[in-house]
Amino acid sequence: MSELMTVAQVAEILKVSVDTVTRRFSRVKGVIDLGSPESPKRRRYRVLRIPKTVVEKYLVQKSGQPMTVEVPLKKTQTRKADWQTKAAQDLLALSEQHGDDARKTLEKIARRAKTLTFVHKSQWENMLFIEDEDRTLNTISDQCEAGECDKCPKILHDSNVSAEDIFCVHSCHNIRTVY
Repeated sequence: MSELMTVAQVAEILKVSVDTVTRRFSRVKGVIDLGSPESPKRRRYRVLRIPKTVVEKYLVQKSGQPMTVEVPLKKTQTRKADWQTKAAQDLLALSEQHGDDARKTLEKIARRAKTLTFVHKSQWENMLFIEDEDRTLNTISDQCEAGECDKCPKILHDSNVSAEDIFCVHSCHNIRTVY
């Protein structure tokens, strides 16, 4: 038995609508109707499977020339990947294409994005990213979190966290961006 095709696949081959395929092939010999018949209380439901040979015979009748049909691949319905996963996959593909420099750039973008989560959106354009050896240490000081911004030292020294300076990035400091 020849390969069975769906109405959508035949419609794609013939470049017509699925309704047209259903009308033209519903009574053709060899087509399998898997649907339910019409009853007084329910309408007819059609699910057609059309053998590849039937489509080829139909095309020979219409064109007058022998033809072979390539069965298109079934389009499987997949769940839409959430945008974060898709973005991460795209970024990873870019980094693989462009090597180690691209990976470092993506890591820098990730750090900057993480920093921006601590800053109000209205202040994003005023951010200054100070990076030494591709590393930025930043946080929001306890004073700024408590609303006492005038007592914030702006640069924190915490030897438990790092020997390097840690910068407070709270929006009260009017930080500006330098690229």
